[in-house]
Amino acid sequence: MLPHFLNLLSRSWDAMIRATGTTTLGFVVWTLLIAAVGWAATIAVKWLKLKRSKTSSPLRAAMRDSIWEGVFTAVGITIVVIAAFCVFAIRTVYDDHQSPAVQSQTLIRLNMLENVEIQKRKTHIYPTEPVFSNMNSLLMAFDIYRHARHGEPCVIWISVPPNATSTLSSEVAQFSNSVSDCFTFGPFTFDTDPDHVKESLTGMIPDSVVFHVSRGDKAGLQLAGQLQGLFKIQVNYEPLPNPSSHYRLNPPVAGKEHIVWLQFGTEVQWNSEARAHQ
Repeated sequence: MLPHFLNLLSRSWDAMIRATGTTTLGFVVWTLLIAAVGWAATIAVKWLKLKRSKTSSPLRAAMRDSIWEGVFTAVGITIVVIAAFCVFAIRTVYDDHQSPAVQSQTLIRLNMLENVEIQKRKTHIYPTEPVFSNMNSLLMAFDIYRHARHGEPCVIWISVPPNATSTLSSEVAQFSNSVSDCFTFGPFTFDTDPDHVKESLTGMIPDSVVFHVSRGDKAGLQLAGQLQGLFKIQVNYEPLPNPSSHYRLNPPVAGKEHIVWLQFGTEVQWNSEARAHQ
């Protein structure tokens, strides 16, 4: 409590000094010292007169006759200073009250504007934002992959470790499926199958996607190259183990599909997102 009170007194004093166009040193010199010099001059004049009139102990008499002038001068200065200080103390308290109120109103207006912007972004994607470029490039990459396969069937298997914090795997699954013409499986974030959990963790790289593809799959390797511009990719030629335990396809395409296994790490980010955090 005491530090706040002392801070209030200090700020009120500074406000009063600035308003009078001086400083604390200037107040001492031009108010207190000048008043003291004026009182001393009054005593000197009386002393000189008493000395000329041959009065005994002229200095003591001059000081005795002038003491009330000094007292009234000091009291007058004190009253003026105290009154001015009280005015500026009240003003400082008022400013302290007004400042949070103004800040509160400013924050309310900013919050309203932010809410309007958030509502817009719920229904619109802005071309100038990284998300627009990311999604557009993602769709284009999987569309190119679809054309590069020349109609051959494919499966995109997406795995994530149990403790993954990134949502990028779900975004890739949702947007790629609409243009790739592939059977897309995953991510299964709540998969408790011990084999699948072990599979998602074995060889996993925390900030990257391990892109499992057959060595001779040109379309798949081309897709990996396209996705490298969007997030970290590590190409791996180890296939998805025992595909039949992961999914079932109809007989016309079963066993003929190209398999791309996207093994997501725990903290995979868009490249644009990673750059923004640097």
